[in-house]
Amino acid sequence: MKKLNASTVAAAAATITAVAALFVAVWENVQSREYNQLSVRPYLMIEASRTTREGRDQGQLTLTNQGVGPAVIRSLQLRLADDPASGVYENWGHVASLLREQGVRVTGWTDLSPGRPLGIDRELTLLGFEQDVVDGTLQGPSVQDVIESLHIVIEYEAVYGDAFEASWPPEE
Repeated sequence: MKKLNASTVAAAAATITAVAALFVAVWENVQSREYNQLSVRPYLMIEASRTTREGRDQGQLTLTNQGVGPAVIRSLQLRLADDPASGVYENWGHVASLLREQGVRVTGWTDLSPGRPLGIDRELTLLGFEQDVVDGTLQGPSVQDVIESLHIVIEYEAVYGDAFEASWPPEE
């Protein structure tokens, strides 16, 4: 049997140390990449609000990025629950027309085109609308009915390309 000398033992120890260092470096790189992706993750929320002012019942749907990174919009899908055609629309123009036909006064909206960024802590009004209240009687569907009739899906992604989705009504 061959006797091990000090230089052979030192070489074997150096090789084992180098392999261990390589393993640690690769593992650290993987962990760093995962952390970087989480550190720029957007989180879009759709929220509804309702107020009554000066004889008007007002409603608004807003989109807010509550995440720690910017969101890039990929698609917008809109549907009205009581739309007989049950169509899915990609902008607010058609939905606003359908709401106006029901007697809802649409005061504004924001279309989300693909590629549009939404920064951290930014808020957009997706849809604003109101109804007149005359002598205590609502002139058309209630703001709550309009809010409940809307179905919204917004697909978006983070800087690293991770895909996410925000929807209204919120999933429970």
